[in-house]
Amino acid sequence: MTDKEAASIVQRVQSLYPNFKLNREIGQAWLDALRTADYERTNNRLSEYYRQVRYAPHISDIAMYEQINEAQRQYEAIQRDIEANRSKPKDPEKQARIQARYARLKEYLNDDE
Repeated sequence: MTDKEAASIVQRVQSLYPNFKLNREIGQAWLDALRTADYERTNNRLSEYYRQVRYAPHISDIAMYEQINEAQRQYEAIQRDIEANRSKPKDPEKQARIQARYARLKEYLNDDE
């Protein structure tokens, strides 16, 4: 989440819980912790928390972090690379060399029969 989004979460906590004590150090700690959290999920969790609990939350009560599936991340990176390579213009000289090699290989394989 961006610094602006993190600040809006802290401001929302402060407005929902007037007794929430906030000073420069506490505010900075909240901002630092929330930077790596997911804004939408954290904001939704704060709303749920507010409906259920009358005491001001700790960061760990509301911060929702995106769970990273390493295999999915790698798969998506590979898919991006495949798509990027598909859109690259083909080198006509290289394509001609590949076709020539393919033709020689095909002739070689047919000669053995």
